[in-house]
Parts: sequence; C-alpha cells; structure tokens
Amino acid sequence: MKYLIDTCIWIDLLEDRVGKKGEPFGRYASKFILKIIKNKETLLINKEIFLELRKSNIINLFLRSFIILVDMSEIQYLEAKMLSKERNLPLVDCMSCILARDNNTIVITRDKHILHNLKDIVKSSRPEEVK
Repeated sequence: MKYLIDTCIWIDLLEDRVGKKGEPFGRYASKFILKIIKNKETLLINKEIFLELRKSNIINLFLRSFIILVDMSEIQYLEAKMLSKERNLPLVDCMSCILARDNNTIVITRDKHILHNLKDIVKSSRPEEVK
C-alpha cells in the first residue's frame, strides 16, 4: 500500500495532539507510522514538507527508507488551482489530493475538506481507520 500523509497528521505526531473529545490524535499518528514500517509500506511525501519535517527530526534515516519524494508538475498544480477555485477549497488540500490520485495513494488526514469534499478525487482515511 502507498500513503500520502496530510500535514495535519504530521502535526498531530509532532505535538502529540489530543482532539476536542480527548481523542489521542498523536498516538493514532504514531501507530499509523509504525504500521507503515512494520508492513514495509510506502509513504509519499512532497519535497517541501519533507524538508520541514527533517528540520524537526521527525524524519530520521530509518523512516527515510519508506519514503518516496514526489514533486508536483505544472499541470498538476494548475489542475489543483482550478479545483480549489471551483470548489472553494484550500489550494494545499487540492494539491495533496491531485498528487495522491496521480500516484495511486491513499491520503491519511483529519481534514474534512479532503475526507468529504474531495472524495471523488482521491481515497482518504483517518490514521486510526486504516487496517
């Protein structure tokens, strides 16, 4: 399986965030990353996000072996920009979905824009829902 982890999940992991109802979002993110490692699955990540995560030491040498860095083409960017405008959604969410769709991956997120408004573009799931 291949996954693209949305920024909100990385933040959950970094900050060990807890939801409004006490949901352990940080723990869910951590368990999901461990699942990727255990099952030797693939994680796609945008190069810009990778560089930011590397600064915070979240991405170490071990985890890098499961990561494929992807760049967005000009055509993908224009499609995401058009989708963002048409649906009045954040551009960054549309960019993630276009990248995930074109690389046949599942987006792991808590973002309602992706989970609900872009489900016709890409398959998405919360980390705790992935089996």
